[in-house]
Amino acid sequence: MKGPILIQGAMDVETDRTAGRLEGRTEEAMAGFRFWRGRYRGLELVVSRTEVGTISAAAATALGIQRFSPILVLNQGTAGAHRSDLHVGDVVVGRTCVDIHGALMPPRGAGEGTDPTAWRLWDFGADTSPVILEGDFHWADRFESAPYARGRVIPGRLGTGDVFNREYDRISWLREQAGEDCEDMESLAAYRICQRFGVPCLGLRVISNNELTGEVYRRTVGEDLQDFILAVLDHWQDKL
Repeated sequence: MKGPILIQGAMDVETDRTAGRLEGRTEEAMAGFRFWRGRYRGLELVVSRTEVGTISAAAATALGIQRFSPILVLNQGTAGAHRSDLHVGDVVVGRTCVDIHGALMPPRGAGEGTDPTAWRLWDFGADTSPVILEGDFHWADRFESAPYARGRVIPGRLGTGDVFNREYDRISWLREQAGEDCEDMESLAAYRICQRFGVPCLGLRVISNNELTGEVYRRTVGEDLQDFILAVLDHWQDKL
């Protein structure tokens, strides 16, 4: 195997379980971002704490790629559901990823107010709708076919933005516009930067809460996802 696998998470609950299992672990800090390198059952891994948000995730991804030359980047962590049939503990494999933050607003003059229902999602690189980025389909197949005892594993679309949507109607509107299954703040940044560097990338998100059904946040699902990822990587390491 050439180069490690870079596993990203934004918060301690999304990184500490994996980092704590690394043998011969060393830690590096670059521009304030923390990286832990070591081995897990023969796999060479780097765990990256990206911090929360698209800008931080983009910077951490670029630094990680340049420093460690990974063969694969897995951007993983928790997410809020944008479908009522997704439940806490379910995992969405990011076959695609879309920006749910960029918005184009029609002109309104002074005193004409604001109407978010008239906005539309927009990407600066596209004429109309946001760009859809694709994850690595080889690893998507592997994760989707793997056993997982904590819920369902489904192929889907990750929605990313520096937003925390808690309004039922807003979430429904976003899904109508972009077709995302869940919401996070980092995965799109990893997809974009990996595309620039030509590095395979896949995002995985475990549902930690669902505003549509009233399911409250459960912290431990972040650890469950890390266990699942390590099991899948271990199973497929002979194919790396």
